[in-house]
Amino acid sequence: MSTETIQPGGNTSYHRAKPWQMACFAGNTAAYCVYNVFIGYMAYFMYGGFGIATVAAGTMLTAFRVWDAATDPILAWLLDRTDGKFGKFRPFIICGDVLMAVTCFLMFYVSYTLPKAIAFPAFLVFYLLYVLGYTAQGICSKGAQSCLTSDPKQRATYAMFDMVLFAIGLMGATMTISMVYAPKYPDLGVEFFKAVYPVIAIAGAVFTIMAVVGISEWDKTQYFGTGKKSKEKIKISDYIDVVKSNRAIQMMILSACSDRLTGNVATNAAVNVVLFGIICGNFGMSGLVSMAGALCSIPIVMLVLNYSKKTDSKHAMILISWAGIVILILTFLLLQFCDPHLSMAPLNFFTVAFLALRILYQTCTGSSSSLVNPMCGDCADYEVYLSGRYCPGLIGSLYSGIDKFISSFTTLIVAGCFALIGFTDSLPTLETPSSPALRAMCYFILCGLPMIGFAVNIIAMKFYPLDRQKMEEISSKKMQQPAQ
Repeated sequence: MSTETIQPGGNTSYHRAKPWQMACFAGNTAAYCVYNVFIGYMAYFMYGGFGIATVAAGTMLTAFRVWDAATDPILAWLLDRTDGKFGKFRPFIICGDVLMAVTCFLMFYVSYTLPKAIAFPAFLVFYLLYVLGYTAQGICSKGAQSCLTSDPKQRATYAMFDMVLFAIGLMGATMTISMVYAPKYPDLGVEFFKAVYPVIAIAGAVFTIMAVVGISEWDKTQYFGTGKKSKEKIKISDYIDVVKSNRAIQMMILSACSDRLTGNVATNAAVNVVLFGIICGNFGMSGLVSMAGALCSIPIVMLVLNYSKKTDSKHAMILISWAGIVILILTFLLLQFCDPHLSMAPLNFFTVAFLALRILYQTCTGSSSSLVNPMCGDCADYEVYLSGRYCPGLIGSLYSGIDKFISSFTTLIVAGCFALIGFTDSLPTLETPSSPALRAMCYFILCGLPMIGFAVNIIAMKFYPLDRQKMEEISSKKMQQPAQ
């Protein structure tokens, strides 16, 4: 049964999901997160399976991400026009996971065994199809929360569940790769990918089943926007109108994409290899640090999200961005002036201080990422408020599509940075010796770039219109509007 609440002093009716439903649906984020961690090592497969040099692989993966961004509006258009027997979101969630599982199998088990003339072209086709699956499942995480709950405050609660499941997916995939499979396959070649794939595919399937169960009660017409069948189908031209008129999503995209790009670069697989494996001399610690950061940051992120419930997402985002800048400055000073040796036995000052700072940094990135979730739902409500159109796919794809286009430069930026110091044919591996140039470049990627992202974040939030007062106004008027 659905849960309805009536706001005191008003006539706005909210539907609110049960806690277990929000927790289960958050598994959708974990499902494509584990694949994302896995695919982060793709440049190594391209080099080991096809002999593609570092810069060339980085350029190709950048082009793939541009394709990834281009698929968002197409699939979002289909999503917003879907309202059938199995709902709007569940078909996309299921088809997305199945397509990712099948195409990853074809890439890592089949493509490199084909005749040389067609091996790499086949790999490219498989990867492009993989992107369609990733996009189909990904747009549902941002879009479906607007029907999962219409209460702006409960969206912050959902963001907590989303953050926890994201951490589980990220932590599980990272630890499995770094602590179990990387030591067995230090060259990170073809056999490494074949060994890791079954674990990723099974985990993705489990998380996907959770998501389908969690959203099933709410994936119905009466919980879409005004609760009525739309009189007009969403058109491609509506994307242009939303970009032009919806200031909220403009600023949300700028904020989220800036720190996402710099954060992705800073946590790229190759950067972790350099930081933990070469500079700190203990690559196995990358998984432990990720686990500790994910687990210990969860209660702090929850405090931030609770703060956003009492104030709003806008002010919480500004606060956490300033904190991130301070933490990155301290991290750089620690790496620069202390002996960067990670060790649990015996435990040393650097390990304790580095672990504490990484936990705090993950708190900041986790908070900013989690705050985007309620912002997407708020922006979808804002569009209903402005135009009467319920288009969660459109809102989600505008965010994710532009985010993917910008973050498509992650691999190229990493490859380009390391190419500047001599790694033009291959990325640094666990067998690469340390050097001053390698350390300097790693510190720049690790600390300098995320600081720029947080700064842009702060500026964007100054112009984001959806504060607490505005959301109360939107909530009181949204249900009174007719379907378009």
